Amino acid sequence: MRLKRIFAVFVKTPFKFIPLAAVALNAGENKLFFAPFRWKILQLLEREGKVGRKHGCRPSVYRYWQKRYQIENQHAVAESLEYLNKTTASPSFAYIVEPEANFFATCSTINSLRHQSYKNIEIIIRNNATRPLRSRLLQNVAGNMAHIVGKNENIKAYLDKASFVLDISPGDKLSQQALLEIGLYMERSDRSWDIAYFDEDVQSSFGRCRFPFFKPDYSPLYNSKVNYISGACVYKAGLFPPWKDKCLKDDICLQIPESLRREKILHIPEVLLHKREPRAISSMGKKDYQYLIINQADSAKDNALVSIIIPIKDNVSYLNQCISSILDKSQSDQVQIIVVNNKSEKQETLDYLKKLSENDRFRILEYPYDFNYSAINNFAAREAEGQYLVFLNNDTTIISAEWLKHMKYWLSKPLIGCVGVKLLYSDQTIQHVGIIVGASMGACHYNVGDLQEDYGYFGINTFPREVSAVTAACMGVRKDNFVNVGGFDEKIPVAFNDIELCLRMMNAGYVNILDPRIQLFHYESRTRGRDDDIFKLTRDRKERNCLVKNSMTDIRFDAYYNPNLSLNNTYCLSFPPRTVSMIKSYEMKLKRLVVLVGSIQRYGSALEAIMKEHERLLKGQGYSIIWGVDIKCNVTTKGDTPFHLVKNEWDAMDMIRKMSTAYVIVYSEPYQKIAWMMPREIKVFYFHGKTGWTEQKGTTMELSVLDREAAETYAYPIVSIEEFFAHTRSC
Repeated sequence: MRLKRIFAVFVKTPFKFIPLAAVALNAGENKLFFAPFRWKILQLLEREGKVGRKHGCRPSVYRYWQKRYQIENQHAVAESLEYLNKTTASPSFAYIVEPEANFFATCSTINSLRHQSYKNIEIIIRNNATRPLRSRLLQNVAGNMAHIVGKNENIKAYLDKASFVLDISPGDKLSQQALLEIGLYMERSDRSWDIAYFDEDVQSSFGRCRFPFFKPDYSPLYNSKVNYISGACVYKAGLFPPWKDKCLKDDICLQIPESLRREKILHIPEVLLHKREPRAISSMGKKDYQYLIINQADSAKDNALVSIIIPIKDNVSYLNQCISSILDKSQSDQVQIIVVNNKSEKQETLDYLKKLSENDRFRILEYPYDFNYSAINNFAAREAEGQYLVFLNNDTTIISAEWLKHMKYWLSKPLIGCVGVKLLYSDQTIQHVGIIVGASMGACHYNVGDLQEDYGYFGINTFPREVSAVTAACMGVRKDNFVNVGGFDEKIPVAFNDIELCLRMMNAGYVNILDPRIQLFHYESRTRGRDDDIFKLTRDRKERNCLVKNSMTDIRFDAYYNPNLSLNNTYCLSFPPRTVSMIKSYEMKLKRLVVLVGSIQRYGSALEAIMKEHERLLKGQGYSIIWGVDIKCNVTTKGDTPFHLVKNEWDAMDMIRKMSTAYVIVYSEPYQKIAWMMPREIKVFYFHGKTGWTEQKGTTMELSVLDREAAETYAYPIVSIEEFFAHTRSC
């Protein structure tokens, strides 16, 4: 205890002074004595970069994160600009200036447009008959980019010349490479986009950036509450009618037909806009109250039967508490409660179930086989009479009086998949407001430990919204949709079966919803226990791997969780980020850099010889090479091979991302998780030679082997360097 206190005072506390941590990272870049501490400082910086509470992280951490990962190479910028200007269909932009807007704020925005590296933009200034001097002054500020439109002149003629219209508010500034980045996205994409929006932060009058808003992919429900697209986007010229031709402030996406939204709206996960002030987030507005009234009115008319399925094994006190809360909070006779008894042994449980069976609202089913959550619920769903199903754990207690009305409102919509709820611990802190798929190399709940009343990062704890997955501790689903997708996967008996179901729902075209107005207490895993021993951990990883291999999507990238945020510490800045800008990807293509990663300390000269031979062959094909190893060896000490000392996958990932690497070849542990944390743009290869990897031992597999198998799903396994050449040539 005393040693921990000394470490906290003399080691951890000083490094919370971010400039000192930055100096230490930069000065100890390739020092052997510093290698074991680099990843710990990165981890510390990541935790200090928490953006979740009151949508702000420490400004010094954010600035260092930008400097470390976001600054573009000027040669790559020039090459990208030359490439975009040469294309026949290079996009053009138009920005509409309203003379009634604040003059100095408008000048600031125009100035940022004039300093864009990609200058294919026209600034259209509406002439103000009452203030003609203001329009002329704005024209002088805009220079040769400006076009003044008369009061009676049709602005549509000017917009038709542009590919996209820029929608940003007066006073907001684009980053210098913003239009170049947007243009590259549009030109390289394999589909046509109607709207492209981007991330943003707030820039002070002194030029310092803070309060980053890392947005999800298009989420209609969440956008209707937070309005995170308007004022930070470009939209296709001619998309809106002539009377909507001025800068749109409130409902830019609400005007687009629902059929076009998901397929036509692009999210660029780069901070391209610096706002004057943060977006205002209100907990409940007038529209929200109207929405609630409509919600309850529609739900009251819905007479569909709801079947609530509760699997149990003993723990009758929790079951009694759960059922009592259902009867107390469900003000409807249209409820069927199905209790599935899975080999309960205590007499008090059997007596209680017998008592319940005397009530017509209850149905008791026996499942006399080994515990399999998926099979139990599929069995009960087949027996359920309700049009709607609610899967509920016996260790829950319902809090919300209107929970059933809200649940039925969502389940009445045919395109809704799974509906999740806000779960709380007994101390009134949050246990679940949706699941981040891919986090912690599997899945992780949003904002665990936040206070119940915390609205979260831009309201995610407060507003109903789309999510990739929800927990089946309390999950609603339409029975017809559940049957259509095949129910729970019975090959996944304990963990990840709810996530797997949600992902299948998404792949089938349904939308998963989290409604935080439905609140329950959850006394987690009271029946089956926690996954806290080696056998349960091994089973958990095997089920995770089953999810990974069966999924039709890349679960590393949750559509509703920004890739600039960490998978290890949710809603913290990711050190490094899991996304690469278009300019950076162009730089990667030019450099053709390959990083060879392996543990010489663990696997010795045998692995070193393999890596050295591969280096020779790669250089013969024109690739640049860097070694990422955990100790100085014969090759690196000669000075003819660039190298970095990396102790684990986190350290290696930071180096790979900073060096603008195009390809990574992983040779050994402890770097087996690298592919899981990589941006899609960086191609990862796992080399399987005679040394480097732990093999299967008996019937129990090492956890590291299971982690490698999961990560390797998103990599390319090779047994020779010729396979590497074949793949890179095909790309």
